Amino acid sequence: AARAESAFRKLLDVNDDYYVLYLQGGATAQFSMVQMNIAREGSVVDYINTGSWATKAILEARRFCRVNVAASAEDQNFTYVPGYEDWYLNEDAAYVHVTGNETIGGVEIHRYPHTNDVPLVADLSSTLLSRPLDGSQFGLLYAGAQKNIGPAGLTIVVVRKSLTGQAR
Repeated sequence: AARAESAFRKLLDVNDDYYVLYLQGGATAQFSMVQMNIAREGSVVDYINTGSWATKAILEARRFCRVNVAASAEDQNFTYVPGYEDWYLNEDAAYVHVTGNETIGGVEIHRYPHTNDVPLVADLSSTLLSRPLDGSQFGLLYAGAQKNIGPAGLTIVVVRKSLTGQAR
């Protein structure tokens, strides 16, 4: 387990400022776990809606937080990723959530934006370890392992330690 974590950290370029967690439940369990663990009750969270998986994440987030859909591609049936200049981010958001690859619609984020002091959270289920990635640009990233890493049902979560300790 220690060797696997060490290798994983090297691949993602994340240091000891992050926890690497191996969890059950698949990535969809993180649709609610993210808010419950890093957003305080009543927080506003920003979501970029790029398709089916983002829509599901937004619906789950609404159960726990106030969701600001900061950008959406719904107007063109989720066939593109809204340009960063069109994202209407809330500077007081607990985090900004993106879905790295909407496999159903076939759209993918190739470069992740800087979100200033607001942590960037990403569902990277379809792309994690498929290409080089600077994991340190994220406050939290998660991925179902069955696509690129390991068995179905395993979820990998990488979270900046400073974001932990505030679970509801």
